[in-house]
Amino acid sequence: MERRNILKRLFEDELFLTKELDGKRIIVDAKDTFAYIDSDFKKFGLDKPGAHTSEISIKVDELIDDGTFMDIFESLPGTRKQKLLTQDQIIETCKTRPGLLQNDSATVFFTEKTWPKFLEWLRVALVACKILNPQVFVVSVSILGGGLSVGVSRLGSGLVWDAEGDYRVVSPQLPRRY
Repeated sequence: MERRNILKRLFEDELFLTKELDGKRIIVDAKDTFAYIDSDFKKFGLDKPGAHTSEISIKVDELIDDGTFMDIFESLPGTRKQKLLTQDQIIETCKTRPGLLQNDSATVFFTEKTWPKFLEWLRVALVACKILNPQVFVVSVSILGGGLSVGVSRLGSGLVWDAEGDYRVVSPQLPRRY
C-alpha cells in the first residue's frame, strides 16, 4: 500500500538537536514545563520513566491534508520505532525549542508506553506473536494563555484533523535514505 503524504517539512535548512537524556523525566511530573497535564497520561499507564537516549536530530512537519492520527503517523518515514520520541525528549523539546510549537494550534508528538526493563522481553514477544498491539500514543501540546497544555490520545483514535488547523508534527530526523 502506498503511503499517503499529508505532511510538509518545515525549517528544512535548520538542524534541531535534542541532547542525550537519561529518560527519567515523565510528562505527568513536568509541572515546570506544562501548565495543564491531561489526567489520561496516568490512565494509559504513561507515568513511568523511559529509556536513556543519545543525542538526536528532530524535524518539524506541517499537516497539509486532512487525516487521522494514524494517517499522520503512517505518513512519517521509517519504522514504527523510528517515529517515536520518549517523554523525556518531548519535555526537552518543549523546554528548549518553544519556537517549534504552534501558537494557535496543536503540535503533535508520538510516544509509546514504557515497560519495566525486566518485562521488556515479554512485551517484544507478545507484539511479535500479534497478541499485543504496540501501544503508540499521540501527545499534543498547545500554547494556552501563555502556558503549555499537554494532552494524550490513542493512536487509533478516529478523530480527523483538519489541515486548515495549522497542526505541526515533531519527530526524529532520519538519515537521508528514508
